Amino acid sequence: MIIRNYKFLFRSYRLKCLLGLSILTLFLTGCVRLPLIFDVAPHPVIVQTGCETYGLFDYSCLVWAIVRNDGGLGIVTLEATVYQGGNSWTKTAEKLMRSGEADRIEIHFPEVSLSGGTISYSCRVY
Repeated sequence: MIIRNYKFLFRSYRLKCLLGLSILTLFLTGCVRLPLIFDVAPHPVIVQTGCETYGLFDYSCLVWAIVRNDGGLGIVTLEATVYQGGNSWTKTAEKLMRSGEADRIEIHFPEVSLSGGTISYSCRVY
């Protein structure tokens, strides 16, 4: 009777190992997608910014930023604000960026005017 119980435990242990190896194989081959602690959100960093004005009759402003994603794959949002003569305008632009990718994101502001005064701007990413 003791021998019979020992054989049952041995079969049960073998079954658990086989089931565990099957799940591990499915996970490693990508058949099963489980959330990992390695899944990282994007972490955007502004490398450089600039503001260009152009036009005479259709005067406008272009704010740009070179953004690098130091995190994982995801959507990066650039928020730019332009100030002129007591007025301010805020706009956003989004871009899907891979990890380590750097790209230029531009936002166009047609609201500024030629005679409105000095233009200043600010940018942030998230």
